[in-house]
Amino acid sequence: IHDKYFLFLILFVEDVMLKKTNEVIFGAYLLFIVVDHSKMLPPFFQSNELPSGHYGYIGSAYGPGGILARCKRHFLKNKKKHWHIDWLTTDCSKLEAIAFQNINECKIVQNLLSIKGVKIAIKNFGNTDCANCSSHLVQLPTNFNKKSISFSFEEVELIHNSN
Repeated sequence: IHDKYFLFLILFVEDVMLKKTNEVIFGAYLLFIVVDHSKMLPPFFQSNELPSGHYGYIGSAYGPGGILARCKRHFLKNKKKHWHIDWLTTDCSKLEAIAFQNINECKIVQNLLSIKGVKIAIKNFGNTDCANCSSHLVQLPTNFNKKSISFSFEEVELIHNSN
């Protein structure tokens, strides 16, 4: 795991915040990505260039290892580019994750898009297996507050770590 990344992996399970758990938890996750410089993307993306900025990528993890295993992979700097998001996670200045148990990734996308200033970053990015969303990559305003996510999901109560 690249040392410049700060892992902020919170699993919301029955209103309890868990950190560094060995329990396999399935569901959706939201990656917060900061791109410091304009990034050229391969031609198979609808847009060949991603401007610098703050982004959110929404994915799901129902395979072996669940959310924790998927997010650990996203935090690896050197990896084979398999998923669309790998083109960003291998070259970003900051990467954080919030994971949600039993919440559909499309619901997260729709709720994020209802927050002022959040918009689709690249159409058809990261959603090849989704018929509901136009993209799973959103551009976030620079003043985006992660706490606003807790107000977007009635099912989730954000519990802050006092440390």
